[in-house]
Amino acid sequence: MVNNILTISKFENGLITVKNETFSLAKEIGGILKLFENEINQSGRNLSIQYPRQDLMATDKELFSRVVLNIVGKRHPNILRMKEKY
Repeated sequence: MVNNILTISKFENGLITVKNETFSLAKEIGGILKLFENEINQSGRNLSIQYPRQDLMATDKELFSRVVLNIVGKRHPNILRMKEKY
C-alpha cells in the first residue's frame, strides 16, 4: 500500500512519465491472469472475461498491468469469491 501511495505522489509531482502505447486488452489481461491460473483452478471456479470486439487500448501498458495485478493479485484474495456476493 505504501508503494501505491508513493507511486501516486510521484505521478502527481510529474516524476513518472506516462507512455502512450497501444496494446491488446485481451492479450495483456490474459497474460496477467495466466500468472494466477493455478490459484483460480484450485478454487474450483471458472474465470471468463468478455472483451469488446475492438480490444485495443491506448495507455501506459506497465501502469495498466500494475493496476490489474493489484486487483487480481494476492493482496485481494477474495477476488475469486466476488461472484458469490454480487
